[in-house]
Amino acid sequence: MKIGLSFTSIANAKINLATEATGLTFEKAKLQAQATWRNELGKINVQGTDRDSKLKFYTGLFHALLGRGTASDVNGSYPGMMVP
Repeated sequence: MKIGLSFTSIANAKINLATEATGLTFEKAKLQAQATWRNELGKINVQGTDRDSKLKFYTGLFHALLGRGTASDVNGSYPGMMVP
């Protein structure tokens, strides 16, 4: 299943889907995601032999990086702030 997402409109979600997912298979998406995480998590090398401490550190780094993302659509639309 493929889903188009947009913070601005349904039309932009369709454009995002067509632009970003055409020809994208599950296997390609999986490999791209794995390469991205290997790259990000590989930027820091924790020294030491305590496996539990390393696991905690890299888990924390993974969670910190989850918040990074782009809110704009492929056509440049960006959700404006809602002002009451």
